[in-house]
Amino acid sequence: MKFLFDHPETQKQLSKWAGEAKLVVINHFFWKPGKQSLQKSFNGMMRTLLFDLLEANPELIKIAFPGAWARMTENDRFNESIIPMPLQKTPLDALLALLNDEAVQRSYRFCFFIDALDEFEDSPQRVDRYMVDALRSWVQTSPNTIKLCVSSREHNVFVNAFADGPRIRLQELTRHDMECFTRSKLGSIHEAAVRERLTHDIVDRSDGIFLWVVLVIKQLRQALEDGRDTSSFEEELATLPSELEELFEHLLKSIQKSQRKRAYQIFAMTHIRHMDN
Repeated sequence: MKFLFDHPETQKQLSKWAGEAKLVVINHFFWKPGKQSLQKSFNGMMRTLLFDLLEANPELIKIAFPGAWARMTENDRFNESIIPMPLQKTPLDALLALLNDEAVQRSYRFCFFIDALDEFEDSPQRVDRYMVDALRSWVQTSPNTIKLCVSSREHNVFVNAFADGPRIRLQELTRHDMECFTRSKLGSIHEAAVRERLTHDIVDRSDGIFLWVVLVIKQLRQALEDGRDTSSFEEELATLPSELEELFEHLLKSIQKSQRKRAYQIFAMTHIRHMDN
């Protein structure tokens, strides 16, 4: 998503779409491991989008927050610290006010890049479907004013919700590279048929995640070094978790007991160094 957002061709094509209107391109990246809820919540996404939009286009503040704007302009000795944001008006309300405004529709074009919908995590009332419905409503409210580019793992709620739009499946674009990498690492397996079967099985299971491939190949090569045959690893491959966090847990548990103390010491030193930085 970052590659698409920063690519010159993206800006070029969006500029063609915007024509004479002012183009505004902003992004938000969900981050589930984040310690703060705003990094993975709907409200956090709305704050990010609205802040970046208004920072780049301060003339739109009076449309997004007309009440606060009126109080500010009425005060000759305005001090921004004494004008509270209206609690009854949410960032979503402010964005919808912009999308519904006829002047904005004529003069602006918005494109939002929103990454990792599958890392969205909110209250029980705001499940994935809530966010999907909100995103779709923006486009329905002002179809000529806004474009969305979203990314996610292929969870059904997202696949079904955006089935009518153009789509890129990353695993199809990176498959050739992943197969070449896997073959290069399995050169010690002399039986070509076995090597090809393992290559295809590993890439198929990866769902396009290169790190998953790297970790599984490392596990396989270690198994071969320990004298195991490829057939036993093929059986294990079918049971390996497809999610990275679950794979990490599986790999940690697979460390031999005699080596765990040293492994934990290394992890502890790495953690301390990370905290110091």
